[in-house]
Amino acid sequence: MQKIFIVVFLLCFGLFHAQNTVSGTVVDEQNNPLSGSHVHIGSKTSTADSSGNYSLKNVPNGNIKVYVSFVGYQSIDTIVAVSSNRKLDFKLKKKSELLNEVSVKQKTNTYNQTIAEQKVKTEFIERSSNQTLGDALKNVTGVSILKTGSTIVKPVINGLHSNRVPIINNNVRLEDQQWGTEHSPNFDINSAGKITVIKGSSG
Repeated sequence: MQKIFIVVFLLCFGLFHAQNTVSGTVVDEQNNPLSGSHVHIGSKTSTADSSGNYSLKNVPNGNIKVYVSFVGYQSIDTIVAVSSNRKLDFKLKKKSELLNEVSVKQKTNTYNQTIAEQKVKTEFIERSSNQTLGDALKNVTGVSILKTGSTIVKPVINGLHSNRVPIINNNVRLEDQQWGTEHSPNFDINSAGKITVIKGSSG
């Protein structure tokens, strides 16, 4: 009976002795505490407090996996040997992620059926070199003119005129001399190689 008691006592002492405490701090590269970082040692988990401190009790002896993580920082995944109480400090590096560029290409050109285009031929532009833009467009179907003077002629499309009818010259929108009925678009028809009238709900 005495031998059995000694064996049981030694087993209990060894089991009690194998329970260790692992503690430390988790900081960044500037030694600022990372509050809320997670420390996993074996099957146990701890969260660092506002000072970056953590503590895990009852950690058994042996080689144990350690995993430390925090949002926006590179995680630490390693194995440490535990045979007694240990102090493990961790310093996490910021994680930088570079996104590759995205290129969007259209394979085929699609024509929007809600847009109606009418082009003024070059020959007609040459014959109308002494006229205004409004006079040159009055022969286009669906385009009328608003004339308030000998040279003050504005194109009217679907009842809209002035700044309600945008005029684009070499990809630049004209913003001057077209807002009122007493002004005409400041556009020299002789400088145009082609003129296109675009109408429709998606114009």
